[in-house]
Amino acid sequence: MTVATFLTVNDGVNPFTAEGPAVAGSGVIVPQFRLGHVSYGDAEAEFVYCKYTSVSNQVLSPGLLFTVDDDYTATLLTTANSPRGSKVMVCCVGMGYGGQSVTTVTGSVYYLWLARSGQIPVAYTTMATAGNLAETTATGGAANFPNSATVSSKLITGLYITKAVGGTFTGTTTNGSKIVTVAPGQLTAESGPSWIGSTLSATGIAASQTIASLIWTGTSITGLVLSANATASGTVTITNSLVAQARILWPYVDKTN
Repeated sequence: MTVATFLTVNDGVNPFTAEGPAVAGSGVIVPQFRLGHVSYGDAEAEFVYCKYTSVSNQVLSPGLLFTVDDDYTATLLTTANSPRGSKVMVCCVGMGYGGQSVTTVTGSVYYLWLARSGQIPVAYTTMATAGNLAETTATGGAANFPNSATVSSKLITGLYITKAVGGTFTGTTTNGSKIVTVAPGQLTAESGPSWIGSTLSATGIAASQTIASLIWTGTSITGLVLSANATASGTVTITNSLVAQARILWPYVDKTN
């Protein structure tokens, strides 16, 4: 699987970090680019500089979907808040090498690089099948890719799942620890099982736990950090889901299904 993992042009800026107050390590309290500024990355990606106002603590992770208005103000995408014709873009926080973690923001104004084209991880609510059409859901930031359209949802044009959903890998858990060790070479920055924010399932890993960040040794992924402590020790097969590789082509909200 190949997805966009870096952005060019903007020297000195980590494009995969939310910029704004209360973001640990960002050091940025004012926007550094004009809203609507476009930059480019690998895997045919284009990124747009947008403003996002968080009304409460919000975990930002790769794949979250936003609706974006003509003033480049972003809001988490839901069926209720997505007028027909509005732009749809994808959060990239936690993607690029060296920036592998989720970011939690408080109720304030932030500035994000959101993807509008390329091969990008996308969050979904139910099992997605490659090639199915995308639709909005009641869950903020997540799409659905059903075999048949859900009545009252809205069609998202230009957003398609292109790779099999989820994946498996072998990791070693320790009871009471968030750290899972992984043999070098088993996961890569592009592989689905390593995507930040994806939900995990395994013995010793409670339901709904997610990947909070990755552990690197040199350029190899050698471990990951869970969103909560493991409940058992052992080497287990881990399955991930709820984030899939998508192809996005300037997506927008279309008709009501």
